[in-house]
Amino acid sequence: MSSYEDLIYEAKDGVAVISLNRPQALNAYTAAMGQSLKRAVAEAVEDAAVRVIVITGAGRGFCAGADMDALRGLGKGSTWAGSGRLTTHALSIPKPIIAAVNGACAGLGFVHALMCDLRQLGELRDLLFSPSEQNWSPM
Repeated sequence: MSSYEDLIYEAKDGVAVISLNRPQALNAYTAAMGQSLKRAVAEAVEDAAVRVIVITGAGRGFCAGADMDALRGLGKGSTWAGSGRLTTHALSIPKPIIAAVNGACAGLGFVHALMCDLRQLGELRDLLFSPSEQNWSPM
């Protein structure tokens, strides 16, 4: 089992639980977290004992979206390093992935939850996808 700086990976009884682990920032998503998530999902896929993957958030939120400080640091025309196809990566995984949404779920976090096969919603206060609030557009 690997160790990760920004998430927690635990596998037992056929279930791999991957917890986004930046609770102080409501698990705001960073490029490094994305790379860790991709590695952790690959680890679960390679483990024959794992039958299902659960992605959740540590603390009181699932994922509050992209880390705005990281986005502000990007220059015009630059891209988020390693962004690749992280949001659609879950669609290529041969094992079922469940998003255990345990709190705030917004923006990129909402997209990640939608890309999972199933979504289990706990007590929600914030479930939001509105790029227009940041004056962004998809084009």
